[in-house]
Amino acid sequence: MRTTAVALLLALAPQAAGGGWWDAAWKHRRRLALRNNHEAELKAGFNVEIEIDAAYLGMAGKSKPGFGDFALVHRGARIPCLVQEGRGPGRPVLLFRTASGIGPGALDDGYALYYGNPEAPEPRVRRADVVDFFEDFSDPAAFGERFSPDPEVRSAVEGGVLLLRDLEGIRTADAPARIAVRTGPVPAGFDLSFDLEPSGIPAHAAGLSIAVDLKDPAPPAPEVGKRVDDLIALLGDDAWEAREKATRELIRIGKPATAKLLVASRASDAEVRWRAEHALREIRERTAPPTIAAGLAAAGPQGLALTAAIGKYRPVQAWRGAGSRFRIRIARDPEGDVRVSWNGAMAQTGRLEGEVESVAFLAWKTGAGAAFRIDNVELRRHLDDESRPTHTLDVEESRP
Repeated sequence: MRTTAVALLLALAPQAAGGGWWDAAWKHRRRLALRNNHEAELKAGFNVEIEIDAAYLGMAGKSKPGFGDFALVHRGARIPCLVQEGRGPGRPVLLFRTASGIGPGALDDGYALYYGNPEAPEPRVRRADVVDFFEDFSDPAAFGERFSPDPEVRSAVEGGVLLLRDLEGIRTADAPARIAVRTGPVPAGFDLSFDLEPSGIPAHAAGLSIAVDLKDPAPPAPEVGKRVDDLIALLGDDAWEAREKATRELIRIGKPATAKLLVASRASDAEVRWRAEHALREIRERTAPPTIAAGLAAAGPQGLALTAAIGKYRPVQAWRGAGSRFRIRIARDPEGDVRVSWNGAMAQTGRLEGEVESVAFLAWKTGAGAAFRIDNVELRRHLDDESRPTHTLDVEESRP
């Protein structure tokens, strides 16, 4: 009985410094604890970012340059982590996913950050291992697996970027070509960003944006879809009155007709194409489409326009200098508040709630010579001061 009691007390006692060392090649470690301060569970796989003041803590002189020897361990097992530059020298940012769920108000003190191994090999961790979606186009073969290209878009992965050249057909902003991103489920609160570099943009019409489409709260009934098919068939009717009536009816139906109108906008019949695009433009102007988008468009002599759409709200900012490279970002918190920015500045804000249906690049052009270079497409859960877990980095322990 006494032996059992002693064993229990030892099991409950704090670990001694150096206890349970993960790998003797690493000289130092600091225990890391994450606390969930919310009433809901913080599920496994949550994206975590921790800025570490390594210079202040004295870690910089004990780690490899660039902190390439950082190793994150959770309860004896190494987990993927990345180190990126922070706000200054000696302030790296550690990115990883939670290894297990953390209950409401609970603490997970099973993490440890190891460092001090000058012979540590470079970690074979991809950014896609620590965020929900990341593509830097370093592997051309992966493009078809992670994107669904539009057959009208001349696209190729070259030199570590996705290059979109002239479209095979004439597309407009009302009926753009679409390159779907196979992201998997998108959380209610998300942070979506990518690099975009335009070149050869004609002054009259060209543009590219990334769009997040939200699900309709109530999908159209099957009979509505049949009615839309019948009306689209009338857009090319010999009688002008029949074409006009069908166009007006499609506009009245609104959002449930847009998917099939997009298909009709690519018809070989010029009359059908024009009427489908006209109906799409009218629907967009009259209703608030459940879409969040951001990108660039030609703006005549001014150069480029930085465009955004948060539902019906569509702000535009003029920009001079068509050769610039942009980091475009859409962030939405779980409550539906949206922030759009270009290179971290000129933000637009709004609100749009709803479950995400799809993410896609939209491209349009009516002139030759346009090209867009896309790189570093990233999707992660939205992080702010309220939603991120707090952390504690313990005192340094040295290898026993």
